[in-house]
Order: sequence, then C-alpha cells, then structure tokens
Amino acid sequence: MHGLRERGLQPGDPVATLLPNRAEVIVVLMALFQAGWNFVPLNSNLTTAEVTYILRDAGAKALIADERFAAQFMQYTSGTTGRPKAVQRTLPSFDPETWVQVFSGNLLRYDIEPGGDAVHLVTSPMYHMSPLSFGYFSAHFEHPVVLMEKWDAEEALRLVERYRVTDTAMVPTQLHRLMQLPAEVRAAYDVSSLRQVIHAAAPCPIDLKRR
Repeated sequence: MHGLRERGLQPGDPVATLLPNRAEVIVVLMALFQAGWNFVPLNSNLTTAEVTYILRDAGAKALIADERFAAQFMQYTSGTTGRPKAVQRTLPSFDPETWVQVFSGNLLRYDIEPGGDAVHLVTSPMYHMSPLSFGYFSAHFEHPVVLMEKWDAEEALRLVERYRVTDTAMVPTQLHRLMQLPAEVRAAYDVSSLRQVIHAAAPCPIDLKRR
C-alpha cells in the first residue's frame, strides 16, 4: 500500500490485479479498501487484447500481477467484440473495524459466526465476485481461508478433510461434479466437518442439493 502511494496513487484510483487464487488476493483487497482505491480484478484467462482493453478502459493506475502472466503484456493485438463493461462504485471511508460490521450480515445470514472453529474453502477463481467476497468476509471473521487454485472435485473433498472445512460456496456445476465421483471415492473422505454449503450463480435442482 505504501509503495503504491509513493508512486502517486490517490484515493479513488483503480488498481487492477491479475492473480491466481492465493493469499495475496485477499491481502491486496484489504489494502485497497483501507487506502480507498477501486479494485479491478482481471480474469486470468483473458487474452492480451482483452486485458489491455480493460486496463485502458478502467484507467488503472497500477497492476499487481503474478509473474506467470508476464507474457500477456509483451504485445498488443486487435480487440474483439463484446467487450466487458465497468461497474464503478463510490467507496465509503470506513475504518477496518467498521468494514467488518458492514460485511458481517453476508455470513450471519447463513449462521456463520465470527471466530470459533470455522474454516472456509474457496473453490472458484477470485476474479469472480462471489468466491472473492466469501473468502474476504471469512478472513474478516478471523476464519482460516483455504484456496483452490483450480477446481477438482476430489481435491475439494481432500481439502475439506485435511483442513476440517466448515463452510464453502459452490456453483451447481461443482455440486454435480462432486456427485459424479464414484461412491467409493466420495466415501473415502471425512467431510463431517461441513456445516454450510452455499450455492449461487444458477438454479440448483432440489434432488442434487439433497444428494
């Protein structure tokens, strides 16, 4: 945060990230909120032209990226149709403690309380708002956050068992892929720690949820 201020960033300036699921995503987001900068998460599957377009359209003053994506900035190619549109919001000037109170309702509605033994598993890329938010909210509740860099159904079960995960958010496709695993594979993992599995993004068949 101090390094970006030294480079002249002012409150309200957009800061973009191009990162895989890793702890730095949440660290950067916390810093941006405290500094009053706007967050521009970039999909790591975008082409060079798409990334360049978004950075220019957003007027990003800084880019925080993983070194594995360095090649995407070596050349500029022509753009395509259907370009993404920005949604810019005015950020209130809250201290970190007030932010926790603001965010608390997003987890309390699912009976997830601050502190305790809760552990959250992020299963999707955090350039999407839902997994980013649940991970961020959980960190503010002082819950350990386990990050999956890419989705794998059996790996998700292994992580639940290893870290005693209590809550996670998934899309129906992920639930479906879990149930496509052979019964003996599913039975091989202890997932008894799970208390909440939250789904979003699309309608989910009731039968799938019950399974």
